[in-house]
Amino acid sequence: MRRGGRRGVRRTDVVVRTITLAPGGSTGWHHHQGQALAVGRPAGCDVWGCGEYIPLISPGSPHFIVFAAAAG
Repeated sequence: MRRGGRRGVRRTDVVVRTITLAPGGSTGWHHHQGQALAVGRPAGCDVWGCGEYIPLISPGSPHFIVFAAAAG
């Protein structure tokens, strides 16, 4: 690494969205162009991924990071 430089660090675009779903609501099947990171509020939340049910957080859970994935 050269002095004062940041070799290997690349610039990227970041999109931030706030999505509110009604109880029992869904975003529907969708994809992301790149990496995705979802942050949940303290409420019940789960996901279906590739036909597999994955419970993520439950009411009262201290965990707020819900889901992170890198598109292949």
